[in-house]
Amino acid sequence: MTIRIYNARIGDENFRFICSFKNYHDGFGHNVSLECNGTFLAKGHARYWNRTWERYAFQTCMYASLNNWEDAVLHECKTAYKNLVGKKRVSDANVDYMKYKHDYYGEELSKIAELKKILENENSMSVDYVRY
Repeated sequence: MTIRIYNARIGDENFRFICSFKNYHDGFGHNVSLECNGTFLAKGHARYWNRTWERYAFQTCMYASLNNWEDAVLHECKTAYKNLVGKKRVSDANVDYMKYKHDYYGEELSKIAELKKILENENSMSVDYVRY
């Protein structure tokens, strides 16, 4: 198994995409874990039957991990808003209001957007190789 680690920095926070490659009898797979300062945030994975057409290795899974983190932040935002107003259901408009009014959710979503911009250019990240 080969592991490649992509490092990105936003402000004083270090983000790491820990990417692994695994062979299967009918193809291969990519797995990515996203961490911030050593804390796990999200993961992404994909299986392929033949070669992949990404601009660089693990690109699809790195985007998947960011999308999974974004979904988790939005779910947390929705849950917090439901608890705040005491309702079981809320509309997306209410969640939009909450995610921009509350600083934490806005900061998290802006970090996700910035990381997506960083992923567009592989050269903007440092890469470490670890082989097992």
